[in-house]
Amino acid sequence: MDKVMSRLHDRHEFFVVTSFYGPKLWSPADHFKSCRIMEINTSLFNTPNISGLVKMKALFDYCDLVYFVYWPASWKFICLFLQEITKTPVIAGHHLSFDLAPNVKYGFSMLGPHGLMIGKRLAAHHALTLEAKSALISLGIGNVYYIPNGVDTKEFSFREKEEPFKLLFIGRLDENKGADLLPKLVQLLNQKMNSDFEFNIAGNGKLNYLVKALEKTYTNVKYLGYISESQKRELYEKCHVLVILSKKETFSLVGLEAMAAYTPVISTNVSGLREYIKSGYNGFLCNNFQEIIEKILHVYRMWKQNDCYEELRFNARKTAERFDWSNVSKKIEAMFLEVVKNAR
Repeated sequence: MDKVMSRLHDRHEFFVVTSFYGPKLWSPADHFKSCRIMEINTSLFNTPNISGLVKMKALFDYCDLVYFVYWPASWKFICLFLQEITKTPVIAGHHLSFDLAPNVKYGFSMLGPHGLMIGKRLAAHHALTLEAKSALISLGIGNVYYIPNGVDTKEFSFREKEEPFKLLFIGRLDENKGADLLPKLVQLLNQKMNSDFEFNIAGNGKLNYLVKALEKTYTNVKYLGYISESQKRELYEKCHVLVILSKKETFSLVGLEAMAAYTPVISTNVSGLREYIKSGYNGFLCNNFQEIIEKILHVYRMWKQNDCYEELRFNARKTAERFDWSNVSKKIEAMFLEVVKNAR
């Protein structure tokens, strides 16, 4: 959000609404420099209380447009209700992989009757991938905009890749991100590569105990925990390949960030990653676990033998430049203006 607002704040006024719900890993005021922050009080299940609803109603009255991430269920109803009574159009942003999942434990997916009822009445929808746009349209949802995520390529630099061969995993440590596959992956790679690599793992989650155990077992595994943006950029630039093991994704920005740092990506073949990974050009999409192993070994040999690895790197960077925020933010602004115009 900040990447978009920083490019548009000279001609638009922005507010970011957040709550006191859940842990705070960073300060919203420090993160969002180009807007005004409104923190509201919430009750059970992150539902706005009376004072929070009053603040939101005032904000809807003041603003020309509201954009919200389509989750959780309570916020969907509230945003639809406030759109109806204030006539301020609402765009639902589909940034979460379970938006279009058939079974959602908490809240309503677009596939449920309540999700469809709300979705069809909102002013517009923002899909990050062509697959998501097609899925929404197939459900009878109208006014769907396809605009992918972006990356600030100027923040990433070219760096020579040094010994040893470095693998990188960045993400939430849970089953959805494939963290449960890390022990088997590390074990097999150590066998096949004679431990001639370093595996850097960054992130937190309920499976961090698995990664901590890996670090104790293998001297070539480094568990970094939660890392800052500057640390993340340094890792992208130093490591030879980013490995993504996700079972599902909406877009996966980490893959695009790695490419901006001239680092190819090896990933499971899931939605989102298919948006920008072209096998053999800037990385590899893999249909099963064995293929992930094979492609890691393939890229390792490419680097060792100086065989087209640099070409893979520069193709990755070219891909990221297509998604630079300087281009994406213009499309988002155009969406905002068109939705406001159509609502009048």
